[in-house]
Amino acid sequence: MPTPKKTLTQLQLSGTYQQNKRRYEHLTKSVPTIHIPIGRPPTHLQPAEKAAWVELVRIAHPGLLARSDRIVVEIAARLIVRMRHPDAKTGDYNALLTVLGKLGMTPASRLKMNLPPIEVPTPQVQSEEDRLWAALDELD
Repeated sequence: MPTPKKTLTQLQLSGTYQQNKRRYEHLTKSVPTIHIPIGRPPTHLQPAEKAAWVELVRIAHPGLLARSDRIVVEIAARLIVRMRHPDAKTGDYNALLTVLGKLGMTPASRLKMNLPPIEVPTPQVQSEEDRLWAALDELD
């Protein structure tokens, strides 16, 4: 079995990228260009599945999901609802991880996609109550 290709980050850390930048130009231009946003959840989904859809779209890398990803996101939303059920099976977890990997929503799949880093906004001064609600939102 051949050795897997290194990601751009791995090439930069090893110094190989700096030695021959033209050889790896295609890796720097591999960010997907999205023209049509993914949109709202389908109407035929159950309320819990719609909530999982919204959660997936919210936590995805900005600009990653497009209209063409709707069916895969629907599958992931249904699997998330199954996974959160007390009777979830190991196969449900494995299927969900596979689908999330296809969407670029696992650490390993994000590395392969060479996505630009997300800029974190500088925090503004908040009241104590706002700070507590923000901490609760992060737990979700």
